[in-house]
Amino acid sequence: MISIKEYAKSHGVSYEAVRSQVARYMDREADGFRLADHISKVGRTQYIDDEGVAFLDERRSRSPIVIQQEERDETIDRLRARVDELQARLITAQDEYRALLEEKHAIEMREQELIADRQMIDEIRAETAEAVARAEKAEAAQKKAEEETVDARSRAEKQEKAAREAKEEADRLREEAAEAEKVAGEAKERADKMESAGLLERIFKTW
Repeated sequence: MISIKEYAKSHGVSYEAVRSQVARYMDREADGFRLADHISKVGRTQYIDDEGVAFLDERRSRSPIVIQQEERDETIDRLRARVDELQARLITAQDEYRALLEEKHAIEMREQELIADRQMIDEIRAETAEAVARAEKAEAAQKKAEEETVDARSRAEKQEKAAREAKEEADRLREEAAEAEKVAGEAKERADKMESAGLLERIFKTW
């Protein structure tokens, strides 16, 4: 086995040319032969066995037209592989772009929902503020009504008390009038008796 560098030196070609040739056939199968099976690596140095040397020699001895055809085939293969890679990347990019469009649409829909929710919240806040104002107004009216009720009840109680006192006073005056009437009747009766009594009865007060 010899190293790639030794092979290049023994054939009077550059190391880069041999390395490029080895890389070209490393993973390709040519007539049932795989160069990768005849190359080993020790550290950073690659070694090639006799069969590998013979394969490289045979490839180098072929006509330039054949070599050019192989190189052209290799170039076509590389270009096809590159096209496949680019197509795969394009498909991935298209999928990502489609996903981004869907995400953008979802975000826009969510924004519309948030706007609608915000409008609904504003309406609810306005309705709540209006309800609170009505409640405060109703509470103030209720408080005023309660105060008026208390005042009316107080006036009614005062009027009831005054009426009760007036009734009591009327009853008292009625009793005094009845008593005075009784006294007056008795006095009139005595006066009538005295007036109709004779002289002796008046003197002796036997009337």
